[in-house]
Amino acid sequence: MSDPLVSVIIPCFNVEGCILRALSSLQTQSYNNLEIICVDDGSSDRSAEIIYQWKIEHPTMNLMLVTQKNSGAPSARNAGLSLARGLYLQFLDADDELLPEKIKHQVYLAVRDDLDIVIGGYLIKDEEDRNLFKKTPYLQDPFLALMRTRMGITSANLFSKSVLEKAGGWNENLKSSQEYDLMFRILKGGGKVGFTEELYTIRHNRPESISAMNIRRNWDSYCNLRFEILKFISENFSKPLDHDYLQAYFEAIYMYSKVDFKASYSWFNKLVWVNFRLSPSEIIPEMYCRLFNVFGFRIAQKILLVFGK
Repeated sequence: MSDPLVSVIIPCFNVEGCILRALSSLQTQSYNNLEIICVDDGSSDRSAEIIYQWKIEHPTMNLMLVTQKNSGAPSARNAGLSLARGLYLQFLDADDELLPEKIKHQVYLAVRDDLDIVIGGYLIKDEEDRNLFKKTPYLQDPFLALMRTRMGITSANLFSKSVLEKAGGWNENLKSSQEYDLMFRILKGGGKVGFTEELYTIRHNRPESISAMNIRRNWDSYCNLRFEILKFISENFSKPLDHDYLQAYFEAIYMYSKVDFKASYSWFNKLVWVNFRLSPSEIIPEMYCRLFNVFGFRIAQKILLVFGK
């Protein structure tokens, strides 16, 4: 079988400072059967001009540049999806980059195991190009991987085009948790998922100004998705929710509580926490677990406010 075509879709909004790095990482891929679709999402900088110039300077690279009015990254990804001819899709955020073996390795796994999604690990770097940390996927249970945010990121994964179309593409109304919402819908539809621990994607953090309202909105989306996962599991699997799922949901609530306790408490009250005992984790300190397990969420939070962390 010849190498299947992979469509690389890059949403671009005011990315003149980083788009060349993303494109250069595609030029160095060991997998050659690629088409690149850059969707300029109404940029006000030189993004489109830079991409067009790169296309001229690299005539052997199969690149298409399309423009649209500013509608957000999910809309830009869907625009690229509608134009894609590839059997597989590689979504690449313009401030990320792929290491040379990324696409080849994941296409091999997808073809070998007939996968709908290949989940990969990634490395996060700061503005000074210093390594911050590595994140590998949770290999045992894809639903729990979603709950724990251990199912890769947009650029680290590879999708089959058919499963993405079956799932209805990207939800253009979401401002955050977009790829996790998409993967949840794919899993609900019976999509087959595979994992690799190889770190072939680099995510570069860019400074962003996010208002307090946006932070709360994003945390609400984060908690809502995890609540919907719990509902789906409880309604479709003939077993009660186990500790790991409840722990993962509470960890989301705990992180939200540092931003807005009242809002996080409303998410806490959506479940009945019968016989649940909180366990220490990378997110939750042991002392907090002791307080929670004795006094409950509200009083544990009040004790923290009085005595500190």
